[in-house]
Amino acid sequence: MRWTLCLVVAALGWASRMGAEQVKCTASRDVWVSAFGGEENFNMGAAPRLKLKIYQEFAVVDFDVAALRGKTLAEAWLYVKPLGVAIDSSRGPYPCAKVLRWMTVSTVGHDWIEGRSTSYAKDTQGHGATWNESSFGRADWGWTGATLGDVAFGNGNTLRCDGKLQPEGEWLKLRLDPRLVQALVAGASHGLLLQDGNTTPRGNAFIVSREGGHPAYLMVTVTGPDGSPPGKVAELKVAPAAKLATAERGAIEVSFTVPKEAFTYRLSVDGQPVERWQIPFAAPPGRRQSLVILDLPAGRKVTVAVEAVDAAGNVSKAATAAGAVSDKLSVPELPAYGFSPKPGRPKPLGEAKVWAFPEVTKVDPVTGEVLLEEAAGDFRRANPVWDGAGGTVRLAAARGEIISFQVAVEGPAKGVKLAVSELRGAGSIPAAGVRLWRNWYVGRQSEYALPLKGAFDVPAGDNQVAGQKLQAVTVDIHVPPATPAGEYAGTVTVTAGQAKAELALKVKVYDAVIPQQVFFNPELNCYGGPGYAGSAKFKDSFRLAHYHRCTINRVPYTQRQPGASGDLWPKIDPQTGHVTDWSSTDKNAGPLLDGSLFADDPRAGVPVPTLYLPFNLGWPADYRKYYRAPEGFTTYMNNDFLRKVEFDAASEPIEQAMDPKFGEIFQTCVKDFLAHFTEKGWTRTPLQFYLNRKWTWGYSAWTLDEPVTTTDFLALRYLGGLFVEAAGDADLRDRGWHEALFARGLAAMQRRRPTFMFRTDISRPVVQGSIHDGIASVMYVNSGQFAYPRLMRGHKLRMPAVLYCYGSCNAVQRSNWESAAWCLKAYAHHCDGVLPWQSLAEAEALTKPNTEGLIVDGTKAGLPQAIASFRVHALRRGAQDCELLRLLQLKHGWSREHIALLASEKLGLAGEFQQKFADEAAAVKFGQLTSRGFCELKEGVLKLLTGQN
Repeated sequence: MRWTLCLVVAALGWASRMGAEQVKCTASRDVWVSAFGGEENFNMGAAPRLKLKIYQEFAVVDFDVAALRGKTLAEAWLYVKPLGVAIDSSRGPYPCAKVLRWMTVSTVGHDWIEGRSTSYAKDTQGHGATWNESSFGRADWGWTGATLGDVAFGNGNTLRCDGKLQPEGEWLKLRLDPRLVQALVAGASHGLLLQDGNTTPRGNAFIVSREGGHPAYLMVTVTGPDGSPPGKVAELKVAPAAKLATAERGAIEVSFTVPKEAFTYRLSVDGQPVERWQIPFAAPPGRRQSLVILDLPAGRKVTVAVEAVDAAGNVSKAATAAGAVSDKLSVPELPAYGFSPKPGRPKPLGEAKVWAFPEVTKVDPVTGEVLLEEAAGDFRRANPVWDGAGGTVRLAAARGEIISFQVAVEGPAKGVKLAVSELRGAGSIPAAGVRLWRNWYVGRQSEYALPLKGAFDVPAGDNQVAGQKLQAVTVDIHVPPATPAGEYAGTVTVTAGQAKAELALKVKVYDAVIPQQVFFNPELNCYGGPGYAGSAKFKDSFRLAHYHRCTINRVPYTQRQPGASGDLWPKIDPQTGHVTDWSSTDKNAGPLLDGSLFADDPRAGVPVPTLYLPFNLGWPADYRKYYRAPEGFTTYMNNDFLRKVEFDAASEPIEQAMDPKFGEIFQTCVKDFLAHFTEKGWTRTPLQFYLNRKWTWGYSAWTLDEPVTTTDFLALRYLGGLFVEAAGDADLRDRGWHEALFARGLAAMQRRRPTFMFRTDISRPVVQGSIHDGIASVMYVNSGQFAYPRLMRGHKLRMPAVLYCYGSCNAVQRSNWESAAWCLKAYAHHCDGVLPWQSLAEAEALTKPNTEGLIVDGTKAGLPQAIASFRVHALRRGAQDCELLRLLQLKHGWSREHIALLASEKLGLAGEFQQKFADEAAAVKFGQLTSRGFCELKEGVLKLLTGQN
């Protein structure tokens, strides 16, 4: 039987002198749930203890706050009683009372059932809450697929508080932000979620539950009565919210002017209460505030009632308004593909034969069969770009696009040469825009694109493919942005001695222009190189990536020591932070930022779309000189997780432990960068402050890249806050600015200052919640984000931030279309780029498959020093498709959900994402992808853009 207890205790000392009193509110229900794999459907609602285990296991505790209603809250403390041993190691036991020292607490945006299970089990009797369901087998956490994480941690219109626990006798206490308790009083939260903020996933921290006899409780200081209700909301309006509809349901936008004293709201639609996760806390009085109510019957007329609620639980009179729910999300059927190839024999070339096939598709160099496309048919006779009957290659193109196809030379041949003529039509597509690449095979996988200048043989003597009978050549054609729309024709000529084969080449250019500026960015991350900044290798590699609409981005420091890359970044005075010599930056970074390095590329003069700044824990100031480590500790923990637990338990909040001088030096340097970049006019590239440090490498005291604990997230927030304050760019905290960035791009916005953004890399976006709101303005999340579409959309809008997906391109033995599909899937999930976590490799990748070898130095093999994998070609194809989808989105005012629905007509983007460990930057594996699906999608989008059917 559930019981509640709320004691009012006369306060002593300060409280009694000030006429205040303390109210003790004891837990009325509690539950322990697990997000660990295989345990997400287990309930522990009747257990005598509650486990807290970093990002895996949590407690949700509700309190009887009846005695707080109608009172003014001044201060609130949470009390929990630790239990048992958190870590049992060879060094002895680590009691929970000693090591559990940091905690995250948040409100909860959905009601839940406590349950009857006492251990890891499905609660088929009590139907208690689990990570996956608010009531096992009966109710979700707000919508199908939602988890507890969607309605807690600061997600889903919840509040959070992060802080250090203090021991008090046998208990631990945490000072709460009073707003969390006010949310309980106002009915805006269904209890509080508790998260361990500092121990380890290798341990088990416990606190006593209600059933254990020592439940958690709140001790709240109240200072007097408050019985006056807030004002009534004014100018209430209800309108359809088409962009937030789904394929099954509609949505509405509710807007009003915030009254005085409002803390939160109660809403109903046609008399049915709206769940808390859909209701925000109040904006400042007098402002217009809007919210969206999702998952409503599409197209229906509804009446919405809104009541304001103050922090004492007083409720205003209701305001009502009627409006229409949006229609459910729909998109037109993609127009038919513009090419119906007829089968025929390949073109003869002496003893060999010649035929064409789509870009990045793989053909076995021994058998000539298409790889990794089931039911592809005989590509020799016909395929999505090849009409065998007419010997014709046919492509569709946007203006400004690099279009591509492959030519197969199958059979023995010597001295083979290939040439592509100018294409003529309404205008001209010059032959100068053609680039030829000889396909280099790793095993029997077409993997690298070698620039083709002269002749080649089949089989190729240098590639040494046993039994090779086929050699492919990839043909790129740049369609200049000024090319008039229409039909174009040219010729592909293949010769081998006296033998010659001619393929007709036809291109339909649509009147849509892929922008010169990158709006979807495949970012090739690396941790050194390519070569020394300013070297020929460096320049060739950056130019090659730029040509393929990709961006090399080198982390400018190492994990193990302080400093920053001196070949790209300036010299500084470490005592003051002032820059003393800009020459390296001006010489080597300048051409990246003003675009002059790319003067001869198709997108001539366009600067890189992103670049890391050098700021980090060890530059411009070595934090170890300014950070006061706990007594008996240094920041070096020798990759000892127990030492790390001890360190975090003993540490002070970072802003207290860090000497202010560190911040002064850091911010001085940031301001010097701002001034210099402004003077140079480097204003077209978003520049990123990124902290790539993990404590396991020995230098950092925290995991700043893919943070794990609350202490990690708090360190990121502190350091990011220093940067944001020094950068002084309020625009980045404005959602409207981010919308303009997407619609117009940084160059068109013509900012008179550089754009300095704080970037985070997050492998656990659920527990990140709102901790970096207003600080991080670009966030990279692994492909696990695809499982949380609403949560990620919420992050992007709330922070606000540009969103990327990091991971890996497809493995060498898989279809290259997977890398193109990764781009499309990421774009449909609100990302504006993808990032393979490591992108550079040496010549060994030319003979041994290397997933990270996207740009390879081939000099050891007597080949060029910058060679791109065909997975880079696939990224280019995916990025260009995303650019077209963006244009379509802007034209119709669509959402990314519209784009996902449209793309699903031709491509299966569901994908599979599996990690070996929580922070692995794994690739997404897709099911059946076909070159025809990509061809049909692209031309269908081009037809929609230009009004053709």
